[in-house]
Amino acid sequence: MNQLLKHVQHNLEHYQTATQQLRQEQSLNMEKQRNEYEQRISQLQHQIASMTAEKSSYQAQYEQAQQILEKLQLKHELLNQAAHETQTKYHILSQEHVKLTKQYQGQSLDLEVKKQSIIETKVKLAAYDEKITILEKSLAKADDKIQTLRDDFSFIS
Repeated sequence: MNQLLKHVQHNLEHYQTATQQLRQEQSLNMEKQRNEYEQRISQLQHQIASMTAEKSSYQAQYEQAQQILEKLQLKHELLNQAAHETQTKYHILSQEHVKLTKQYQGQSLDLEVKKQSIIETKVKLAAYDEKITILEKSLAKADDKIQTLRDDFSFIS
């Protein structure tokens, strides 16, 4: 019985030692696991902070791009209005051009007719000048004859 008691006491000591070692190992494992979790939490918090800063940067870029887009849309609208006005002016000017071209063609035709009339009038004037010259010469000859006849008549009388 003594031996049994010794054996039980030995087993008890062995059990206590094993339990203590197990507790120490569990405590070390828990401490190690806690450190790993704290490190992981720290990494995740760092990632969250980094992503939050990145999100803020992207948000600022988005807002800036949104403002640029609004300005560009306004410019686009203004350019469309200007293009519409320009097209309207172009249409009006095209119609005016057609009208002026027809008017020019009519005036050009009138001018050609008038030029031709002027040429014909100049030819007629030249012919009249020539006739006047011939008539003046004939008149001068007739005056000379009249004068000669007067002189002859006055000499005879």
